[in-house]
Amino acid sequence: MRNYTCEQRKVLDDGRIVCSKIKLGDLEVSPTVCRACPARSCNCQHLRFSLQKRPLRPIVVRWGNGHTDIWDDHPLVLSFVHSACAVTTVPISSASDCSGCALRTPSLPQEEMQTAVGHALTAVPERALPLVGA
Repeated sequence: MRNYTCEQRKVLDDGRIVCSKIKLGDLEVSPTVCRACPARSCNCQHLRFSLQKRPLRPIVVRWGNGHTDIWDDHPLVLSFVHSACAVTTVPISSASDCSGCALRTPSLPQEEMQTAVGHALTAVPERALPLVGA
C-alpha cells in the first residue's frame, strides 16, 4: 500500500500532526482520521471545503447490579462545515454529491483512490485492538 500524503496535513514544531482544513474542533489528526476524510472520498481538484472534527458522545451504561460503564470507543466524525464546487458553484454536502459529476477532475491517482475508499469504509478507532488471525 502506498503512503498517502495530504497537502493539508502538517507537523507542528511540538510534534503534533494537524489538518489546516479543520475549522471547528481539535486540529490534531492521525492517519486513521485522514483516511476517513470526506474530501478524500470526493477526490476532486475543484472541491473547496472546511472541516469539522467532533467526537461522538460516550454512552453511559447502567447495569441492574449497580455497575456503571462508560463506552467511549467510537471513532471521531470528520464532516464538511462548508464545501462547494469551484467550477459549477454549487454546494456539496457529502462525497456522493461529487461522485456523479462529469466535470470531476481526480486529485488522487486511481489506485490511491481505491485504497482511500476502502479505508474510509473500514476506518476503526486508533485504540481498537486487531482481531487475532486477521
